[in-house]
Amino acid sequence: MSLIRELLPRHRPLRRALACILLLALGLRLAGLFWGLPGEEFYFPLHPDEWINIKSPRDMVMTGDLNPHFFNYGSLHSYLTWLVFLVVKPLGLLSTPTSWFVAARLPVIFMGVLTVWLMLPIGRRILSERMGLLAALMLAISPGHVMHSGFYTVDIPSIFFATVGLWFALVLLETGSLRWIAASGFAVGLAAATKYPMGMALLCPLAALALRGRWIDRPGWDWPWLARGLALAGAASLLAFLIGVPYALLDFPAFWKDMSYELFEHAMDGHRGLFAATGNGLAHLFGVNLPYSLGPSVLLFGIPGLFGILHRHREKGIVLLAFVVPYLLLLAFAKLRFMRYTLALSPFFGLGLAWFVLQVQAWFAERRLARRRGAPVVLRLSLVILAFAWPLMLASLQARSLLRTDPRIAAARWCKSYLPAGTRIGMMDHPNWYAAPLSPFNRGEPASFYKDEPRHHWDFSLLVYWDEGRLRQQAPEWFVMSEFMWSHQLELGTPAAKRVLAVLDRDYDLVASFETFPRAERWLYGNPRAPHDWLYPFPTQRIWKHKTPALAPPR
Repeated sequence: MSLIRELLPRHRPLRRALACILLLALGLRLAGLFWGLPGEEFYFPLHPDEWINIKSPRDMVMTGDLNPHFFNYGSLHSYLTWLVFLVVKPLGLLSTPTSWFVAARLPVIFMGVLTVWLMLPIGRRILSERMGLLAALMLAISPGHVMHSGFYTVDIPSIFFATVGLWFALVLLETGSLRWIAASGFAVGLAAATKYPMGMALLCPLAALALRGRWIDRPGWDWPWLARGLALAGAASLLAFLIGVPYALLDFPAFWKDMSYELFEHAMDGHRGLFAATGNGLAHLFGVNLPYSLGPSVLLFGIPGLFGILHRHREKGIVLLAFVVPYLLLLAFAKLRFMRYTLALSPFFGLGLAWFVLQVQAWFAERRLARRRGAPVVLRLSLVILAFAWPLMLASLQARSLLRTDPRIAAARWCKSYLPAGTRIGMMDHPNWYAAPLSPFNRGEPASFYKDEPRHHWDFSLLVYWDEGRLRQQAPEWFVMSEFMWSHQLELGTPAAKRVLAVLDRDYDLVASFETFPRAERWLYGNPRAPHDWLYPFPTQRIWKHKTPALAPPR
């Protein structure tokens, strides 16, 4: 069967099912297309990474300099975005700051949908078309994959290339043709050229190569064949990486400076101690990040499904787990604990869950329990709800929240409506992406904020480093704070933060609170303690008003 034919089911009803799954995947991902984009109210996007990511391809268009001058991530994504900009700019479609981000986000959305499509041929290689369709449905509604497909970041594109590499690795396992180790290595090289850690996906084709490297007619290993395969995998992946990151050679000092920072400084300090209060890494991974990324039911059924594939389809299971197990161990012991790092596991857990559901259905059918009434029917219905309806509900709630007015924007508009000019407003720091954009300079250097001070609507009182004394001394009439500030400090148990919050509780009244994803709904993930980067679109904003001092009693 040709690879093109593998992308389509054999029968027409299954093709309709695939079309519905892809439309569902596209619809859920388009919900975040216009979320948090800059405009007149604020000059930087509300996602903290997008303004950094878009600078390189935009500068390439404006200056013609193809050196991205930024290597904290691989530059392939920047070059792909640059090509998109070259196509749409002559059409006059890049006339506003918003339009640049929309043009950059759309290819990420389509790569997310294409990754969903790739589940069909991968599932077919492992077991059947039905497994591929179920795995595609799982990834289509996977909450983390859905949400991050709408952002201009490197995670979803790198997962797309790595998934192509997994598909080719399974083809290599079945055919034994070394051209597929080269194809798989090339795809993984593109993934690493987008996001460096995704080079770990090379473990999948290497596992397939090792499994095919034993002699069929006698014991032992075909070492010359293995050596050729290793050479092809290394050469193809390196070639692809250099195609995506050519300035790794052309400007090696700049490349090494940024990459070494990510590998050594950033990875070692844990993003300046951001995750110091998250406790045990393994517990945080399986108790917080994975449930929010995959959905609790996908995690619950995906693990036994993956080990079931290993038991029933040993060699294919080894290819899958060759990436899953080392990657899980890396995440469990890492100091950087962003939820988005778990997104690379979404296709694998989707495959595991699809296999698990099919095996349970087969178990019922073999024992003819499916025709009986009572408990077996309830069990099957419960399985369907847990496996499909739960993650779909989570993805739909996220889409609903992304379509609502962001809490930061809502808080800023409330202040503009009710607080007169010249009012003193307390904030924790200069306006930034995580806080209400009370100044349009919601990112960048504080110097920009002070330079624009004459245009500010209000008199700001900034409590840098949770300065309780400054809060008491200046006693601003209003105080505005983001969930990013109080939640992290309370987790750390910072004494200064507790004192400031105590002052707010005693001397101020909470008069307004803005949220699009209420804390009560976060229990649907199994834990209301949300990962840091899951909160990017959903941080609650609160506004306090200083209590009116009581009048002195008459003498």
